[in-house]
Amino acid sequence: MILETEKGAFELKQYEGICVPKGTMHRPVATEKAVVLMIENLGIKPEGD
Repeated sequence: MILETEKGAFELKQYEGICVPKGTMHRPVATEKAVVLMIENLGIKPEGD
């Protein structure tokens, strides 16, 4: 999976993760089947504008 952010693109392999700071624009790009675990505070809407 590739995670594109304002600071660049990060390639994540199996069992790797990344913390995206609040307010940072980001977009996950699945290059093959992927399972994503999102951990967020209550009240955060997990969809874009």
